Amino acid sequence: MKTTLLVDTESLAIMDAHFTTKKAYDGHIGLQVFRRNAEDLQALLADKMYSWSNLREACREASTRPVIKHCEQNALKKAHNVRIDDEVYNQRSMSETVFAMLKDDGDEIRSRSWHGQFRELTRKCIVHNLAQAAS
Repeated sequence: MKTTLLVDTESLAIMDAHFTTKKAYDGHIGLQVFRRNAEDLQALLADKMYSWSNLREACREASTRPVIKHCEQNALKKAHNVRIDDEVYNQRSMSETVFAMLKDDGDEIRSRSWHGQFRELTRKCIVHNLAQAAS
């Protein structure tokens, strides 16, 4: 099960989740998640697996700053990566913190069906958000 989360880096709340069993391209998934939440975002932080020009263009059209590293295939893309503000980009690690918190329960996904796995992961996200709101 491939899981993509949209996380508020200040509150660590999960704003949106996308689950799939297909080997979908991360950029396509990122674009879907972005379009569902575009009006709420000031910046979109993602790793280079989400480096896709269509996603960057959609962000700019919605007045959202895309902070996504480029896959370094040439000198121009390396130069673009150097220009990214490390302090802003490093906030992306907060989403990794949320993933670690979700996995920290020690519970593995028990269901074998896709629908069961979807329900389990959705429950984990809801419980996480409730725990963050309570603390």
